[in-house]
Amino acid sequence: MPNSIREIAIKKKSLKDIIFEFLKSQILSGTLKMGQILTEKDIATRLNVSRTPVREAFNSLYHEGLILYRPEGGVVVNFSDSKDMIEIYYIMIALEGIAARLAAEQISKEDLQRMQRYLALMETTPSQSAKFKKLHKNFNAIIFKSTKNSKLIDLINKYIEYIDRVQAVSWEGREDTLLQEHKKIFEAIKNHDPDTAESAMRLHVENSRNSYIKKVGIK
Repeated sequence: MPNSIREIAIKKKSLKDIIFEFLKSQILSGTLKMGQILTEKDIATRLNVSRTPVREAFNSLYHEGLILYRPEGGVVVNFSDSKDMIEIYYIMIALEGIAARLAAEQISKEDLQRMQRYLALMETTPSQSAKFKKLHKNFNAIIFKSTKNSKLIDLINKYIEYIDRVQAVSWEGREDTLLQEHKKIFEAIKNHDPDTAESAMRLHVENSRNSYIKKVGIK
């Protein structure tokens, strides 16, 4: 394992968490492919660590549904890009819709002002730029925080990384509509209209899902 990662593990996170995040990124990027077999020994040797944190990382990956345990030993990668992404999109349509509903019911004046500032910056920023993606992430983070529902936030955080991974694909060709979708979400939340806020958010995620399906050629 590179020294920089070891330093992060020592200073900020446990070695298990670092290994978990590394393997998760390898799976989500497609470097580790669906059906590929992994063993504690091989990963421990590759990363120059003991088998204990690898075993613990495997357990975390299993609970996120990214690997399955094999009766004969080891684990097998259980994430298949397009099929799994469609399932995740269906989950996020529901979760983000609920988040927008709850935010509309109880968002603070200060958070509304912050959302409006982010929205104004998004209007002058190219949608495929890193800056726009950061603004979008901050905009959504205010919505999620405003739900005041830690369990819902935990569920969203569990899946949002998958959505972020295909964001460039799902947003391509939707530059003109993305901002309008966010404006409708904001207006509904600002007006404390839960029904419209939920509908607007669900439509936004559905449009991203449909764009992804079209781009990857799923029938």
